[in-house]
Amino acid sequence: MRERGVLLRCEAANIDERVHQSRPLHQSLGDRLIIAGSGFLVDPMLGIIVTTATLLAPFVTEKKILPKAKFWRWIDSRSLWEELEFLSLCHVQGFFENLSHIIGPASDWKLDWKTDGTDALRWYDWLAVLKVKRGTLFNHDGTVASHEVVSDDHLMCIFSNNINRSQQISLIGSPFGLHSPWTFYNLNINASVSAITPQEHGCRAIVIDGTIHPGMEGGVVTNSNGDAIGILLPSLVRKDGYPTRFAFAIAIHDVINAIKPHLSNDLTFSQDVSDDSVVPFHNLQHSVVMVRCDSRHASGVIISSDGYILTSGHLFSQEKKPAQISVRISSPKFHPLESSHSPFQSLDRQPQSLDSQSQVFDYVWMPCQVVYKSQSPLLDIALLKVEKKSPTLSPIFVEFPSRCWEGQHVGILGFPIFQHVNSPPSWTEGIVSKLVKKDDKVCFIQTTASVYRGSSGGILISDQGKILGIVKANIVVHNA
Repeated sequence: MRERGVLLRCEAANIDERVHQSRPLHQSLGDRLIIAGSGFLVDPMLGIIVTTATLLAPFVTEKKILPKAKFWRWIDSRSLWEELEFLSLCHVQGFFENLSHIIGPASDWKLDWKTDGTDALRWYDWLAVLKVKRGTLFNHDGTVASHEVVSDDHLMCIFSNNINRSQQISLIGSPFGLHSPWTFYNLNINASVSAITPQEHGCRAIVIDGTIHPGMEGGVVTNSNGDAIGILLPSLVRKDGYPTRFAFAIAIHDVINAIKPHLSNDLTFSQDVSDDSVVPFHNLQHSVVMVRCDSRHASGVIISSDGYILTSGHLFSQEKKPAQISVRISSPKFHPLESSHSPFQSLDRQPQSLDSQSQVFDYVWMPCQVVYKSQSPLLDIALLKVEKKSPTLSPIFVEFPSRCWEGQHVGILGFPIFQHVNSPPSWTEGIVSKLVKKDDKVCFIQTTASVYRGSSGGILISDQGKILGIVKANIVVHNA
């Protein structure tokens, strides 16, 4: 699959240099300005390449490419460039509207790595389609190197519509490509699926728990089987300065639908709905709730069918009594109460397509009150009680002791900063980096899994679905 990734080079003359200098990957050659990014050879038979239109934004006026703009792809086996023909810009209908179901208004976000005032964000839900011009290879300065045809017929790809939270994925792109293309060509970065927008709202946006580097936008996202599941978009950062960034991708099904007129009919989709990399937390997710205290929110976990919920104590101020506290739980319309047996008894089953079920989540908000709050800043827990009895509460099941060790692969289920609407808890993953002990007993677990504002009160679980702890806080070092 890595051979299907493409290092792209885009250039044109007489473009405002400030537009390019605001991007991390730009070069000047005489009167020409060049930027680099990634793409995906989606149809080798026809030589069709797709990438994000944000990469081409400086070359676009009124939805048309500048007439003197040129595009190339890197041929790694020859260390030369092959020219591409621009075909069209294709809009992924409804993508931004669907993405807003997770991240909130687009006005709260901006493109990462970019500081100029151009409207590149408006191209976030657009794709650019290019086609290989076979027969001539070029040097880096644009002079002809040789006349030969580079064949892509040996490249094969299988596409997959099966996308699940916690799924292990690979991000394939070429960061810093123009500076050293032979070094960074088609870099492979391991990541996981953090969240997915509801399918019933239209195009599916994939939220990625992982880091993409400048130049990887437009690259391909693959699952653990090597099947293509999406196209990478540039990272977004919040305008309010909160120290976080998120990577997103457009699901491959929606990519193909958007560019379908340019493709052949010889595309293969995988029929396999299982993925061994998916963590079996589908029973646990009904027990993780969103807690709202006035204008603040956090995560919590249902521990009793009587309506007791454990969450973070720092959500509730000692000085000021909150005006309103409520929790969001799953509606019984789609999720009847689970049986009382351990959710871990069926871990040996083949993982199912979890998010094909979770996308039909419906939720209700229920008022609650604080019945206990720890006075110790180290413990930092609070116990809530739902005011009205509800048959929809699905209490969590905990096995003691839950074995934990340094280096163990773990994940967090909770509702971080971008979870403001009807969507299931998101997933971030990492390892146990440190066990803090007192009297030879584990007091705290330090993890590399990302913890964002709103994750507090969520659950830390192992890759086998075992509960290890409750999320306390994230430490951010400013001006380090």
